[in-house]
Amino acid sequence: MLPLVFPKVLFSVLFFSASISPLLPLLLPLSLFLSSNLQMTHNFTFLFPHQNSTVKSIVSKIVSLHSTPGAVITPDNPDESDSVLFGTRQRSHSFSAVTTVNVAGSVVPLADHVRLLGVTLDDRLSMDKHVNEVSRTCFYHLRTLRHIRQAITVSDANIIACSVVGSRLDYANAVLYGTSSKNITRLQRIQNALARCVVDSKAQRSSNVLLHQLHWLPIRYRIDFKLAKLAFLARSSSTSSYLNSAVTRYLPSRTLRSQDTNLLAIPRTKTVFGSRAFRVAAPTVFNSLPQDIRSTDNISTFCRLLKTFYFRNAFN
Repeated sequence: MLPLVFPKVLFSVLFFSASISPLLPLLLPLSLFLSSNLQMTHNFTFLFPHQNSTVKSIVSKIVSLHSTPGAVITPDNPDESDSVLFGTRQRSHSFSAVTTVNVAGSVVPLADHVRLLGVTLDDRLSMDKHVNEVSRTCFYHLRTLRHIRQAITVSDANIIACSVVGSRLDYANAVLYGTSSKNITRLQRIQNALARCVVDSKAQRSSNVLLHQLHWLPIRYRIDFKLAKLAFLARSSSTSSYLNSAVTRYLPSRTLRSQDTNLLAIPRTKTVFGSRAFRVAAPTVFNSLPQDIRSTDNISTFCRLLKTFYFRNAFN
């Protein structure tokens, strides 16, 4: 199981078990996507207890780290803190009797989901609740845009749509890698409706035609675009140190032709959670790109070639 303590104002403590630890890099990029200026990772404390550890034993280890320099262990305001147990449905059943977590004398209640920097994390990490929140917010602003659509031009409508609705679809979208096709479809319907509103098109026209006309990448490709961009930045050590350490170049043990193709090493994983981890997902997406794109050294050129590549795949 994965218990986390979340102050509602400042993210305080993370402590993980081996059963869910591959998801650690999946949560790490949040500070880069959502709050690059806050440097939230300096307040993270990570533990990897044994798979059979209990909540009590895990919390005792956290309390023992209270004197660790730079570790934020005790919630400053327990009344404004939440905790959540991340894990599979089977593992969660064994902790069904746990309703609170006592951290350094502070009782923190358990919740089935928490909100971190605008991203809603449920206890299964399915991202269903987050997609629900995004859908509700986007449709609200989409209805508002429809009210004024006849009074503005297509260019102005495009700017407003990308700023108000599109930005919410792209917000921390890399954490949606590996989520269910149902969630991707829901977000894609929002983008389709938004494109139809911008172009002021009738329902008979295909959504793909409208997206192509506006030069918008579909949701699935936007997620891959974000991961590939982060992998490029991590490879060139142009981003935060914790992301740089999650991505390494592929170096075969013997001389192979693939050693000079700018590939990234993909760690082995046996679980679905592990395949969604940043250290696995980012190299997987990056290695799927053509070699001429992977060999680019400039971030602007990389993004331009990357969007062209995904645009052709999406609409050809």
